[in-house]
Amino acid sequence: CKCMQQMHPNHEASHLKYTCIKRDFTCVHCQLVGKYDYITGRHQLVCPDVILPCKNRCMQKVKRCEMEQHRDTCPKEIIKCPYSGIGCEKKMKREDMIQHEEDETKSHLKYAVDRMTKKETCPVLIKV
Repeated sequence: CKCMQQMHPNHEASHLKYTCIKRDFTCVHCQLVGKYDYITGRHQLVCPDVILPCKNRCMQKVKRCEMEQHRDTCPKEIIKCPYSGIGCEKKMKREDMIQHEEDETKSHLKYAVDRMTKKETCPVLIKV
């Protein structure tokens, strides 16, 4: 046997079919065929179709290959305020964004006005 396990010749067929770590084995997630020890070991750490819990603890379970896409909509993902480009430095969970926008409407408006005012007062450099 390829696994080098010593056994009685009468048990070899059963061993090769059911217990040999070097037998062919199919990943239950992605259907990749490989040796049992690899498929049930290292491959599970990288298999794109393994279902994992969201790292943000949103209670969803997602295939490894879809995790980045999930983060684009995950309610628990930490995101910047959409007004970060004009001064708001708050970061929050996506699910808290609507409340933040409602609570900070005045400050967001002030950021926008300040930005417009600065643009109007900034001198324009003209190359000669």
